Order: sequence, then structure tokens, then C-alpha cells
Amino acid sequence: MTPPEPHTLIDERGSRCPLPIIALSKALGGLPPASIVEIIADDPAADVDIPAWCRLKGAHLMDSFAASDGNGGVHYVVQLPG
Repeated sequence: MTPPEPHTLIDERGSRCPLPIIALSKALGGLPPASIVEIIADDPAADVDIPAWCRLKGAHLMDSFAASDGNGGVHYVVQLPG
């Protein structure tokens, strides 16, 4: 599968919980519905926190996978209409 083209890229490698979630929330808050955010995070908690945050906030987690350089996970999140 070819990853979608994100509207915003957030590289949160080196940040620990809850900073990746805070960055994701801020990024999506400033974007219109259907916008895609790509977030890269190496905090192991992000692999659990990002899907949980999406469920709670009404966003859609399109895909998640390991970063190609082996340093963290890559997550594609779509802002859904409010």
C-alpha cells in the first residue's frame, strides 16, 4: 500500500507521552475535515495512545506501521467532520 499524501507532517521522535498526542491534537485542530496528518513517534506508548485518542476525539486512524528507518512508528490520522 502506498501511504497517503499528508497535509501535515509531525515528527515527534524523542518526545515522550503525552507530547505526541498534544502535537497531534494541535495539528488537527487547525485543519479542515478530511485533512491528513502523518505523525512519527518513537515513544512506545504512542502506538496505543494514538488509536485511543482517535476513538475518543472522532478522528480516523487510516494506517500505522513501523518507520522505514526502524526509528518509531508512522501513523496517518484523518480529521473527520465535527
